[in-house]
Amino acid sequence: MKKVAMCLAGSAVAAVAALAAPPASAALLGADGFFNFVAGGRVTIETATRNFTLAPTAATYTSVTVTVDPDDATDAANIGGNLVNAIAPGDPLTFSPTSTLIVPVGLGSQLVDFTLNVGSLGFDTLAFEFTNASTLSRSTLDTTQSFSAGGFQVRYDGTLFNGDGVFEPGGSATLEITCGQTSSRTGARLRIGGISCSGDLSVTPAETPPGTVDTPEPASLTLLGAALLGFGLLRRRRRT
Repeated sequence: MKKVAMCLAGSAVAAVAALAAPPASAALLGADGFFNFVAGGRVTIETATRNFTLAPTAATYTSVTVTVDPDDATDAANIGGNLVNAIAPGDPLTFSPTSTLIVPVGLGSQLVDFTLNVGSLGFDTLAFEFTNASTLSRSTLDTTQSFSAGGFQVRYDGTLFNGDGVFEPGGSATLEITCGQTSSRTGARLRIGGISCSGDLSVTPAETPPGTVDTPEPASLTLLGAALLGFGLLRRRRRT
């Protein structure tokens, strides 16, 4: 009986030691997908001159959210890949440190430094960090709203900075924003309206080996359970 007790005690000690050892690891997911968004609030365009084609500019966005499609219950057209489990239609998008983003001169490129957070801050938030901007297209904005509709399209390149413990940080991210003036014609009269903006973000997995998340070691838990069960049986036999 004494030998049995010693064996069980040894098993318990080994189990505790195993639990104290570095745990097993589970791979994080490589973020691979996209989502669309729309600026539902006021959009402010900054220009140095009236000629928007040549002027250095910036745009300020407010009330930006992931697109909600009332005609598609799954929103498959607006959220794709494995981001469907991390992003929901209507989730807010927040730019920091400012919601004013650079629009490079002409069709040029420019270094930038801003973060895009998806989701309510502090609650399941994904964060993307962008470092380069390129103007893909532009046409003159009509500030008099009477001649022609203008607009622009900008691409921002960066990485997934925070995967919220679900996705591996470091994946390549591309953010594209398109803004344009609305227009309508009544007879010979052309009316130019305000500016509306929308866009999309796509991300692909990092090429580096995936990171890890600590998980319990099944063998250690089994060993500890067996030891505790043995102690229970031994104690019962002593009483009988």
